[in-house]
Amino acid sequence: MPYTLWPIDASREILRSLTDGVPNFLCATEVEAVGLANKIWESVKEIVPVDAALVHSKVAGIGFENGQYIAVYSMNTEALARGQYEYRGHEEYVLGIVCPDAFGPGVFRCYRPCGSPESAKSIYEWRGDYTVQKRPWYLEGRLKEGWTKKYADPQNIVNLPEYTLES
Repeated sequence: MPYTLWPIDASREILRSLTDGVPNFLCATEVEAVGLANKIWESVKEIVPVDAALVHSKVAGIGFENGQYIAVYSMNTEALARGQYEYRGHEEYVLGIVCPDAFGPGVFRCYRPCGSPESAKSIYEWRGDYTVQKRPWYLEGRLKEGWTKKYADPQNIVNLPEYTLES
């Protein structure tokens, strides 16, 4: 499961804390997926900039072989509420989730971090062809730890590298 995170030094500790005592990260329900996403948020929120505008987009993400993907993003939540996926005009951090077992294939949802996964409501949903196993960071992370080659961000067409860890 390749894992990407900024800053790099903290990523190993966060990955260890997430895997400690957790035999299975795979989620079968929306509540399980949001619960895991909140656990990731709790692990990274102390090390990310308070001002979400300082982060381009993804703070941390985990991709799984079954196609599940859970990440923390800096996003414009007003745009999300209008059905627009937008990085610019960051307001806060959101949880981005692809969970084929819970949502069906190719469904990406965003949630606000919350204390109770049972009461979480999706603030954005996109349906299309998003395959975690084809993402550049996932493919490179399966081979080695380190910075990926730059690849185009699909939203802003900005070439971005990511740092990957393999567990």
